[in-house]
Amino acid sequence: MGGEEIITNISLSYAEGRFFDLWMVVHVLAGVEIALIAIFTKISQKSAYIYAAAVLVLWEVGEILLNIQEAPSNRGIDVIVGIVGFALVFEFLKDEENKLTSGRIVIATLALLATSLVGWLAYHQR
Repeated sequence: MGGEEIITNISLSYAEGRFFDLWMVVHVLAGVEIALIAIFTKISQKSAYIYAAAVLVLWEVGEILLNIQEAPSNRGIDVIVGIVGFALVFEFLKDEENKLTSGRIVIATLALLATSLVGWLAYHQR
């Protein structure tokens, strides 16, 4: 195939899958991170959802600008799973703002950074 990558529908690694790959874990964690920050900063629910959608869409735009090749279906699913991660955490924890500690944000940030780093290294080994 002359160095071309075969894209499967489902990938259980960081290799691209049209409908599922481990990058989706990173996007879910990004949504979780955005939700925790939104709760911690006490922005309104409407603003939080707009902010989450904007960040997740801009993430995909950034990938396009960096010439990261993905199937369009994968880009859309990345945004959707990020919003799902955001919504689950935001809706379950929005009333717990007084109990939300910066420690949870630090843990979520470390998980996001770790999975992003592993994915980035895997991407560059393709």
